[in-house]
Amino acid sequence: MSDLTAIDRAIRPAADARRAARSDAQNWAILGAVMPGSAGLLWLAAHSANTLFTISAAIGFAFLGNTTFSLLHEAVHGKFDGNPARNGLAGHAAAAFFPTSFTLQSVLHLTHHRNNRSDVERFDYIGPDENVPLKTVQWFTILTGLYWLSIPLFWVFYCFFGSLIPWQRLMPSEGKFARQTSAGAFLDSARALPIGRIRIELAVSLAVQAGLFLILDLTWVSWLACYFAFGLMWSALQYADHAFSVLDRHEGAWNLKVSRFTRALFLNYHDHLEHHRDVMVRWQDLPRAAGDAPKRGWLAMLYLMWRGPRLLPGTVQSPARQRQLEWSVLACHMTVFAAAFQVLYGIASADFNARTAFHEVALPIDAHAPFWPLWSLAYISIGPLLAAAALALRSPARTLPFLAVLLLQLVAGTLCFLAFPVAAMPIPPVPMTDLEAGLFAMADGINLDGNMMPSLHVAFALSAAWAAGPRLAWPLRTGLWSWAGAVCASTWLIRQHWLLDVVGGVILAVAVMGVSYPWLIHTLTRLESEFAPETARPG
Repeated sequence: MSDLTAIDRAIRPAADARRAARSDAQNWAILGAVMPGSAGLLWLAAHSANTLFTISAAIGFAFLGNTTFSLLHEAVHGKFDGNPARNGLAGHAAAAFFPTSFTLQSVLHLTHHRNNRSDVERFDYIGPDENVPLKTVQWFTILTGLYWLSIPLFWVFYCFFGSLIPWQRLMPSEGKFARQTSAGAFLDSARALPIGRIRIELAVSLAVQAGLFLILDLTWVSWLACYFAFGLMWSALQYADHAFSVLDRHEGAWNLKVSRFTRALFLNYHDHLEHHRDVMVRWQDLPRAAGDAPKRGWLAMLYLMWRGPRLLPGTVQSPARQRQLEWSVLACHMTVFAAAFQVLYGIASADFNARTAFHEVALPIDAHAPFWPLWSLAYISIGPLLAAAALALRSPARTLPFLAVLLLQLVAGTLCFLAFPVAAMPIPPVPMTDLEAGLFAMADGINLDGNMMPSLHVAFALSAAWAAGPRLAWPLRTGLWSWAGAVCASTWLIRQHWLLDVVGGVILAVAVMGVSYPWLIHTLTRLESEFAPETARPG
């Protein structure tokens, strides 16, 4: 052995110890910053007089919440602090902000590592003996944040009331539902834990949340807004770093490419393949372990995931199951849009009702607008029009770009409603028949209050005809465009929108459908070719 080698071996342990101590100190400093920072954003969301500030605070809370979760993840693997007692203390503190039990999170996460990409935890592929609608719904709960919501709700229920339920009989580990949803494996892991300890930890986490609620004088709306934003962002990552990767326990993950800002706040969590290859590599060292190897784009992966799960490659499954999968994904796309519309439209309407000053966009011609309440029938047909367009598109490869542009228009419209509230168009006091009054009440109810500029009725109707028209023969295409035109006209003829609102809706539709829609179609086609179904290999 050379003298240099001997010296190197002598000084390396000391250098490693110093680096570990620096990592420990850095972890504590970050946790000490993000916890009060998260509390501050909760307070800001609750006490801001401006809805846009509340939304901004919720988005900020989502980022910091994922920083806290990344530290919780380090503690789960015993890497937050080299001292086990301090590591556990940090884990309990971080778990309270999820909220969950640290011990429970540790066992369940290690169960994930044991089962990664196995048939117990293979959410992106549907085997020949698996229920297609159930697997599809589970997939979209991951994408929409319901996956996060189910964790604290179920485990609180399980730990405090679960002893009253015969879980093993209702959900046997080898049963189809338990295996397909992975619930069986996680319940088996949970049953091996001391239930008293889990109850205490969950009670402490809930007490921390209650303390934050009382001390910061939070509201349920602001708390839900912050945690919904966190849950959506957290869920969006939790399977994006595994989806459509090889079916191998250690290699079945991705290193994902994100902005430096996101990487910093997520503490390199996106280098997930390196984490699965060696779980003891600390977050500070993951970029060095990943090196210059190519990475998959996080947003691109997320977009591809919204196309839905796939039938398991290498298995023989009937065309009927493929059609069932397409219809299941279509139903989920429609449900997601309907829910997003209700949430965002409702937020903007509540903001409008809290306002006292509004912008005026009336043109001289608006004073001569007729009031023909029977046109309410066209106005309320926007839902069936969008459904008809989705049915004409049908294939997830076509419905996903359409869903994406509708959501883009919805977000853009909501931001306009919040930043530029427009006074409502007055309704003249004219007599109406019972039929007219009923139709108009339905139309006015759909519009809620405010939500004027731009008219999303116009933007959605034109987008539906634009997207689905090429899929139809010319008589049906003409009928679809006529239907969309009637919806657009009704917004002015029943005085739900000013003329400038209508023009704004047209501009929004043309901009998004002319620019974003072709790009979304092209991007999805490219991603599908890049992510051809992988076949399983030994793990």
